[in-house]
Amino acid sequence: CSNPSPTTTLILTGHKIDARDKLHNTVSKNGVVVQFKPLYEKDTAGWVMRIVKEAGYRIDNDAKDYLISIVGNNLQRLKNELEKVFTYKGPPPSHPSKGGERGGIKTDDIKLLVEDTKIESIFAFTDSIGSKDINKALRLLEKMIGQGEMPEKIISMITRQFRLILLTKVYRERGAASSEIPAKAGFAPFLLEGYLKQAAKYNLIELKDSFYKVQMADVKIKSSDISKRMIIEKLIFELCSGSFYTNRVNQPV
Repeated sequence: CSNPSPTTTLILTGHKIDARDKLHNTVSKNGVVVQFKPLYEKDTAGWVMRIVKEAGYRIDNDAKDYLISIVGNNLQRLKNELEKVFTYKGPPPSHPSKGGERGGIKTDDIKLLVEDTKIESIFAFTDSIGSKDINKALRLLEKMIGQGEMPEKIISMITRQFRLILLTKVYRERGAASSEIPAKAGFAPFLLEGYLKQAAKYNLIELKDSFYKVQMADVKIKSSDISKRMIIEKLIFELCSGSFYTNRVNQPV
């Protein structure tokens, strides 16, 4: 490895890299190590804007946020969905046939063309829990797993969802205007109505306790040998049981 053939290109691939490994150090010294990490969702917006601009179109911020919220950071699917939108919109303004105003991509375009599975599933899931509908919650869990969502991703989505519902409730009770809540809580404005409806299903103590239970389930999934799916199913039963414990939830948000 220290004196490789100048006429040979050797490519090694792997899922994980240990920088302390002897092979890694040897390759780094005599070649190039490149990591292809998935984009974080917060970095995906810039990627979407670049793809849209390169194609000669424009996209509203709300439309961009909505697209990312329902697709996530899967770049291949994002590109496929954008190509679908480009085809629907027709030639962009820079095209010789002049697409004109058709070059602007709106939220309605995304809603019309891109299947909304991620947001609808998680809202329906938490809504069924808020309604104490165990059977529906379990069916929706089955649906999300069937769509290829990993248990770790599902619990992450549930954690984020309950955190945002809790923040919506807190800011609402503190007298914040509805228009201020998305920026304060950290979600896109078009999601406000859904979070307000979710928050109305709980009192503050119930929400804090539910969030605590979700956090505990998240810890178990990351550190326990118990079936991850079983942990989520147990969480559903706990959240739908209506038993809340005030001694856990008196800490300020």
